[in-house]
Amino acid sequence: MNRQIEVECVTNKENEMQKAEAKVIEKPIIRNNRQGHRAALVGMSNETKDIGLMFLQYNDWYGSVVSFYPSGMSPKTSDNFGHSPDPVYGSKGAVVYYGQVNQTTQGAWLLAWSAPIVTGGAVPPNNQVYVETGNKKDFDNIDWNVIEEKLDKSSKESNYTDQTTGCTAFAEINPNDDSALILATFNAR
Repeated sequence: MNRQIEVECVTNKENEMQKAEAKVIEKPIIRNNRQGHRAALVGMSNETKDIGLMFLQYNDWYGSVVSFYPSGMSPKTSDNFGHSPDPVYGSKGAVVYYGQVNQTTQGAWLLAWSAPIVTGGAVPPNNQVYVETGNKKDFDNIDWNVIEEKLDKSSKESNYTDQTTGCTAFAEINPNDDSALILATFNAR
């Protein structure tokens, strides 16, 4: 069954870190054509107090976005999109958003994921997620090969804080029936 997600931010009482949680709602969004193909359902939450985030760029290693990537997110809102799988490799992509952190600095938030396919009875490959934040100017000309190497070395959770801009990101990827569910939280100190 195909699903769409709504993202809600909760605060972890142990470390006061905010993290996205999802409610899966029944709504057609992606249809996987063949058994074992892994679509990605991505939910992003902008937990900044007053920074609007705007879409900067994307990279699709495998698969493609369903419809479009969200153009932006106001503070304290969330949005989502689906990423259809490549018939051989699954879903692997990245998005970057940016916003005005202070009068002189624009920050950027990168989210990358990998949801490989499962072939006939094989052990499912690892889903992976990677986040990175920093100054927007450092994300204007991304070396996607470097990001892919970092993604390939990552695990099912990733977090990153840029000390210069104060931008933070957390993401996790989990199985969800015939898709991978990716939840990301973007914030700034």
